[in-house]
Amino acid sequence: MKHQGDNELPLGEHPESEDNVSSSSAKPTTVNEIIPVPGHKRMTITPDILPILRCPAGGGALTLADAELIERVNEQIAAGTARDQLDSRIEAPIDGGLVPAQADRLYPIREDIPTLIAEDAIRL
Repeated sequence: MKHQGDNELPLGEHPESEDNVSSSSAKPTTVNEIIPVPGHKRMTITPDILPILRCPAGGGALTLADAELIERVNEQIAAGTARDQLDSRIEAPIDGGLVPAQADRLYPIREDIPTLIAEDAIRL
């Protein structure tokens, strides 16, 4: 006769640990291993998200930078003349950007992720 808990593992053991899975199906994992999440997508700035984003410095609305501005900023980055708000040189090219109404700075977008940190904004 089975009792409740007969199929349970002892406290602290995982059903897929080396002791409980044959070595041919065991998969080593490390802290640095990335486990894909089904259905995960990279963030994009969509028309429904844009109206709720605000400039961290002034609180105003942001608009997407046009291709001409992105190209110009990337040329400045390549030339070593692009600077952030703390006067540090920008080294990584951008894929896009968000600009406040004053058009005095650009919040960079890299790999579909916007950086909305006032000090990291690129001076225009």
